[in-house]
Amino acid sequence: MDRVCGAAARFPLPVPGRRGLTSSWRFTLPLLVLLVLSGCGGGGGPALRETDEPEYQRGKDLLRRGEEEKALLSFLRVIDERSEAPESHLEVGLLYLEEFDQPVLAIYHFQRFLELRPEARQSPQVEKLVDTARKEFARSLPGQPFRPPEEQDEILRHAERLEVENQRLEREIRELRGANRRLREQWESARAAAGGNGGNTAATTGGGRAEGPPSPEPSPGSYVVRPGDTLNSIARRAYGNPALWERIFDANRDLLRSPDDLRVGQELRLPPP
Repeated sequence: MDRVCGAAARFPLPVPGRRGLTSSWRFTLPLLVLLVLSGCGGGGGPALRETDEPEYQRGKDLLRRGEEEKALLSFLRVIDERSEAPESHLEVGLLYLEEFDQPVLAIYHFQRFLELRPEARQSPQVEKLVDTARKEFARSLPGQPFRPPEEQDEILRHAERLEVENQRLEREIRELRGANRRLREQWESARAAAGGNGGNTAATTGGGRAEGPPSPEPSPGSYVVRPGDTLNSIARRAYGNPALWERIFDANRDLLRSPDDLRVGQELRLPPP
């Protein structure tokens, strides 16, 4: 279609004669109809390049500021939103290899880059990075000096499959947490609307005892993670403002590798708002 659009740009449009369409115009008219239907010259413009994506640029900016965890999330969002994101795969692979000591995940993202950009000038360097990541993984195997190379390769392939599946499950868990958070917010809004007339409209239990809304968590101190918690929901309970979740994350970087790295029963520090 690009070649058709280019041909139309170079082809001069003939002017109809007084007696009707000339033979040249009769040839050109179907081409113009094709171009209009295909959106040539009137569509939504060229597709946004991956490196122009706001999340990609945000990830690069976070890298320059030394915020690797947040940068990783930004690049993963680009991968989730685009059918092809070779540059983001490369950035994620480098982060997993150099910052997070996850050579198996690094191999997966490096290989995705090579599949999408086999002729890229970085491809030879990326192939060397795959070898480096494989060696890093091999060194982590117990009894590695006594295992034959064939067995090490099979273990690596199996570990790659497990890590990729684990990554997929983690993304699904994040999505479920987000859906759960939205449902909880809707429920809290409905409850507030039902009891917002200033009267005592709290529901009563079978024994007649009124149940009021749970008291907020104290701001300073600590918080024990409950099932379904996110940093947003914890910030809402502790400070009344979910936008303050980054303060909790920054205060617990020694415990959390990413904002989604929450475990039930984990005790988090709550800094003053």
